[in-house]
Amino acid sequence: MEAMCFGLPVVAGGSGGITEVVEHMETGFLVPPRDSEALAGALAGLIDDRHLWRRMSAAAAARALAIRRSWNTVGEECLRHVMELWRRRAA
Repeated sequence: MEAMCFGLPVVAGGSGGITEVVEHMETGFLVPPRDSEALAGALAGLIDDRHLWRRMSAAAAARALAIRRSWNTVGEECLRHVMELWRRRAA
């Protein structure tokens, strides 16, 4: 997520929570875990293809911003609910 905030495409193992953040072939590459050849191939693809790098960089930054905004919204909604409960209890 941090790399995406800086507009960097991500190359990561395709398991766990990262699969909810990285969109394969859009914001980066998800490769099979412990597959060093797939990892090297994905990195080489980004290095060799400047158009792919730019496209994925823009998509990564946009995705990171969207995720951050959605979590801010969740936080704001939670705070609103807590404040409403607090008001009801105080009344």
